[in-house]
Amino acid sequence: MSFSVTKTPPNPTRSSWTMLKTRCMNWLEHLGIQERVACWSNMHGQYGLCDRLRGLACGLAWTKANRMRLLYGWSANAKCPATYESLFTYPAGVCRDPKDIPALPPRSVLISMPSNVTPWEFWGRLVPCGLDHGPYHSLDSFKDAWRSEIRSFKPVDAVRQNIDACLAIAHGNPLIGIHVRRTDVVNHPFRKEITSANLAMHDIALLDEVRHEAKVNPHACFYLASDDHAAFLRWSGWLATDGIRFISHDKAWKESLRQTDVRDAVVDLWMLGHCQLVLGTVTSGFLMIAEALGAKPKLLKLAPA
Repeated sequence: MSFSVTKTPPNPTRSSWTMLKTRCMNWLEHLGIQERVACWSNMHGQYGLCDRLRGLACGLAWTKANRMRLLYGWSANAKCPATYESLFTYPAGVCRDPKDIPALPPRSVLISMPSNVTPWEFWGRLVPCGLDHGPYHSLDSFKDAWRSEIRSFKPVDAVRQNIDACLAIAHGNPLIGIHVRRTDVVNHPFRKEITSANLAMHDIALLDEVRHEAKVNPHACFYLASDDHAAFLRWSGWLATDGIRFISHDKAWKESLRQTDVRDAVVDLWMLGHCQLVLGTVTSGFLMIAEALGAKPKLLKLAPA
């Protein structure tokens, strides 16, 4: 029996010096002496809390897998009047005001896409942006990493204490979330789910579903989350009249597009993530983030007005 050994011919386009330089660069990155940075500052100032969180998680999932550090543009504005550091302690040092992000260091890349993208949008835009998928072999594997990044966010202590207080009131009973989103979707020029004409229909359909779940799950406790003060008062009265046990976070309501403080919104978001089931009638970043945190959203499909 004889064996033959085939030697791979040397690559004439890659010199020994180039290979040595690449190896040294990799070791410098490994030791933290030199790092690759991915900058993403395409905010345009129009994105809200959940838009930013889902985009940030996309960037973190991709840069960590590619051994890069992420710089993500985050500035307080009307849609999200809060800095990142006032909401979360981890990951730290990632979010900067876009004007404070330095010029691109050597061996860095620019993520040139809207920073409110969903995981599947981010995945689909990587190659057109001149980037690759890295070690991820499928969209599903990337979405798993994205969910892991969402779950890694740690709210600041003041927010965490309010979340823990709400969970304590539930006394370990199953939680079912009621998401009543109203402020920026009623009569929205591009979104047709809710108008003044069919607002009552949305409320009735959602209340009927809540009554059904209360009957099927008599030990459940409901969590009421809303960004609209009038809707919150309306729903609190309905639930109390029906004798349905519910809890909510005391908010500092204000007269603006977002009637809740951003910290209060984080409390609502993380509480929905603790629910086994979240009911709603409007597609929302809240439902997407809550699902990543562990909840099962149930979106009621209603006919358009």
